[in-house]
Amino acid sequence: MSDLRRSLRFLIVSGFGLLVFAIVLLVLQNRRPGSFGAAPPVEPASAVGDLPVISVLSDFTLTNQAGRVVRRPDLLGSVLVGDIIFTRCPGPCARMSANLSRLQRVLDPAEPVRFFSLTADPDFDTPAVLTEYARRYEAELPRWQFLTGTKAELYRLATRDLLLVVVDNTADTSAPPEDMFLHSTKLVVLDREGRMRATFDGEDPQVIPRVVETVRKLARGG
Repeated sequence: MSDLRRSLRFLIVSGFGLLVFAIVLLVLQNRRPGSFGAAPPVEPASAVGDLPVISVLSDFTLTNQAGRVVRRPDLLGSVLVGDIIFTRCPGPCARMSANLSRLQRVLDPAEPVRFFSLTADPDFDTPAVLTEYARRYEAELPRWQFLTGTKAELYRLATRDLLLVVVDNTADTSAPPEDMFLHSTKLVVLDREGRMRATFDGEDPQVIPRVVETVRKLARGG
């Protein structure tokens, strides 16, 4: 009988230990910088001082929601805030687009700031589809441009110039809509010359004041 009690006690203690370990592991995972494509922590512009040049926007040829061709010179001259989304994404993309919508309301139209969203799904996201998506988020057109084009051009621009991860996952027919295209959930900020100067967590509404501060710093020539 004593052996049985010792065995039961061992099982109870072991089970409790495994439960505690699982809870600790779950907490640690939730506190990591993020899931796939999440942006690294970004300090307020006032804390980082001069903003470094991270990368430079090269020439490109894309099409906006109105069916008009958009090239690099068309975006220069304003501070740019952009991301990569796709309209069939119900989760991260919705939060990112909601944040850009908030930003356009905070930043006065007279300020030299424009917005852009690249699509990761150009086969589906035609100009007409992007126009409807823009309406959903009350985008001020053409201040906020939704850009489509060839997948090669979009992915080159996203990965090489904006350092955004984007992976086509459509071969996995069992993938949920939000996983059809795996992509970064960062907001990128470029200065008037098309140089990327900062990134932020595009899903976090708490970053809005820091993005505004950074944008205005760059608008002043910072």
